Amino acid sequence: MPKVVWRADAILRLVEENALNGAEEWARADVLPLSQENCPVDTGTMRGTGSVVREGKTIEIGFGGPSAPYTVRQHEDLTLNHSTGQAKWLENAFNWQLPMLPGRIEQRVRSVL
Repeated sequence: MPKVVWRADAILRLVEENALNGAEEWARADVLPLSQENCPVDTGTMRGTGSVVREGKTIEIGFGGPSAPYTVRQHEDLTLNHSTGQAKWLENAFNWQLPMLPGRIEQRVRSVL
């Protein structure tokens, strides 16, 4: 007699992994390029520090680091005059692209169902 073996744990792991893949794809393809486009530029160092890092279930989009320690001030200080780019470039890109996130996740999850 045929029977169905329900493997909920395996299914949930696949869904979770693909949801994370969709979120990472969104960060890399939608948020990072837009944020780099709107990042203030003097020498280009700060713009070049843009990155997406995935560790476990965390996806982080950021700028800065040792080569650009001034990044937080450039991002947060609305009183600075930027001849190219704007303050809050990462926050704005994140918020502008946020409506696309569910679609990216859904696309990835549907691919395994």
